Amino acid sequence: MKKIIIAIGLATVALAGVFTYFILNREIVEVESMIIVVPKSQHHIMNRYERLKVPMFFTKLSDAEIINDADSWLKSGRNSIKNSYPELIESHIEYHNGMTFYGYEYSFTMNFIEGEIDYKDSYLEFRLADRLFTIFIGDVYLVHDQTTHKFNMMTSIEGRKIGHHLSEVIMTFETEEPIREIYLGQHLAEFSQIGLDVVVKPKVDYKYYFNDPFIKVVGDNDQFYIYYMEFFDSYDLLTNPHATVYSL
Repeated sequence: MKKIIIAIGLATVALAGVFTYFILNREIVEVESMIIVVPKSQHHIMNRYERLKVPMFFTKLSDAEIINDADSWLKSGRNSIKNSYPELIESHIEYHNGMTFYGYEYSFTMNFIEGEIDYKDSYLEFRLADRLFTIFIGDVYLVHDQTTHKFNMMTSIEGRKIGHHLSEVIMTFETEEPIREIYLGQHLAEFSQIGLDVVVKPKVDYKYYFNDPFIKVVGDNDQFYIYYMEFFDSYDLLTNPHATVYSL
């Protein structure tokens, strides 16, 4: 009996030692620094309230803090515009290749620019303490609201998706409206109108993640814009074929 008690005691001490070792050394295991950016097709109205949002995923929260503290510029070719009111907003966690990625949206507005912005290859440049850090974010198209007359109020609007792309928008109006053209962002869309319901579908393939474009509705004599809409969320963005890996 004495030998059994001694054996149990030794085993308990050994297990306690192993447990203590892992507790004390768990911080030593270094997580690989990775940032994954998901490019978007950004089609927005240019004003102080409409925000561009770029999905970013981090393996290290300290990297997110570095990005959040840095000034940034939107760049395309020789064009460079400092972003206004940047903010890193927490979104959701995704798991990829056995690693945990903490999701955020890098959100910002644009300084007032005359005319429109049409950048097919766009980048964000961050001014870090010791260097520049540049990421590819897709294409950016920005215009000013040129509403001439608002049609009667919509009673509902919803979007549907295929993969990471907006595939259909369904709008219902209070009264039947004469509609001549509808645009999803920059590009003319297909639409069908049955009574109070209007179904809109894109005519072009948007290359990148596409979930929050403005909509331009053109009537016989007037036009109006619909914006501030995010038609769907995606929780599998790391499977996007254009997702790009960076490290700080």
